[in-house]
This record gives sequence, C-alpha cells and structure tokens, in this order.
Amino acid sequence: MHVDIIPEYKISDSDRKAISQLLIESFLDYPLERSYYKLLPQFRYLAWIDDKLVAQVGIRLNRKLRKFGYN
Repeated sequence: MHVDIIPEYKISDSDRKAISQLLIESFLDYPLERSYYKLLPQFRYLAWIDDKLVAQVGIRLNRKLRKFGYN
C-alpha cells in the first residue's frame, strides 16, 4: 500500500475517474461523475493497493487557518 498527497489541480483524469468510482461504490445515491461533494478540495490523500484506489480524503483548508500560516 502507498499513499499519495496530491494537489487537486495535479490529479489526472484517470485518478479522478477512480475517485468517482470509489465514492459511488462507498455511498448510496452519490452523484455520478463527481469526485467531490460540495466544495472542490485543495488537495487529496489517495491510498492505493497495487493499482487500485482503496481510500481517499479530500482536504479543504479554512480561511481562518490560512491567517496563521497553514496553507
């Protein structure tokens, strides 16, 4: 298993499709062809076993956190 930390703008089309498929398999009634729910994340943690995406977390930082130097 390996975990990648990737800015949202660097996610490839194939990875975006894998994220969408994982979300559809994990949550009933998840919107098709969406890789995020309400807000586009700033970066993601993607967990892979071999070439299969098994977990993902989208992170969106709060504006208040940015004031204290957390980008």
